Amino acid sequence: MNMDGEEILLEGDSLDDARRRVTEGHCLVREEVLSDGSPRRAAGGGPTPEDALRQARGLVPDEAEILDEQLVAEPGDVSFTVEAFTESDARTRAESSIRPGDIVTGVALQTEGSKGFLGIGRRPAVYKAAVRQVAHAEVTFRTRARIRGLVVTLEALGVLLREAETIERDVRQYLKILRGVPAGLRNPVLESVRFSFERQRFNAALERARAWWPGDEGLLALAPLATSSFRSADDTVAQVTLAQNAASKLLLLIRPHLAAVGGHGGGQDEAAPADVPSCPRGHGPLREWSGKLRCWECGYPDK
Repeated sequence: MNMDGEEILLEGDSLDDARRRVTEGHCLVREEVLSDGSPRRAAGGGPTPEDALRQARGLVPDEAEILDEQLVAEPGDVSFTVEAFTESDARTRAESSIRPGDIVTGVALQTEGSKGFLGIGRRPAVYKAAVRQVAHAEVTFRTRARIRGLVVTLEALGVLLREAETIERDVRQYLKILRGVPAGLRNPVLESVRFSFERQRFNAALERARAWWPGDEGLLALAPLATSSFRSADDTVAQVTLAQNAASKLLLLIRPHLAAVGGHGGGQDEAAPADVPSCPRGHGPLREWSGKLRCWECGYPDK
């Protein structure tokens, strides 16, 4: 399986049972419920009870389990009353109340209404609607719960978490060092090139998180980092500050998703190569900045 995940179809007796079918070492990060496994009804009508049942059965999926079959109405002539101010309105109301296949054969006034006085005391008339009814049947059935979803490995979740943590830490430390450099010594063009890698890493992590959790409004609202060059020394600090805020927000947004599936691992920085020196003040391995290894926390060895 690749790091982007795999689209699969899960089935079970219930939605929870379907979700449990995810193979070990993987988790479901996105799902679309195709069927929840609860009972449903199919209705049919026809001249005879057999015709009605046949039509209802024809609406049941082939893989479904039939739970019950019922004849809900015999064919024949029936009547009921409706309230309306005119005969045409009474017919319209009657036709909207009957089942498919039934026909309103007539509408007759049964009780006079009242026009009232200036609209006060106005009362509708009562009409009797005659209906020729066909046979009606219902079939209750159930299909297995089905989910179309995206599964990813727990390892991939851990990689995304560690990447988001690393981006947030690196941008924060980069900004701290950048603020310590006098404005006159900041080269916007050079810093744009140097910072382009962090922007690419952030945008890639954001794109993957959006693909895994497309319904997260926070991720949708979080804009990718602009790849344009910094315009000035002050703009350099401003843009990196925005990047730090975005990186922190990305980390806050994805952590609840990872915690929800559990077992994602991650959270620890990868070990530094043995030949990279560390900061003597306990801030971890030195990192390249302006062509020189420095501590991104305190600025060692320059400070």
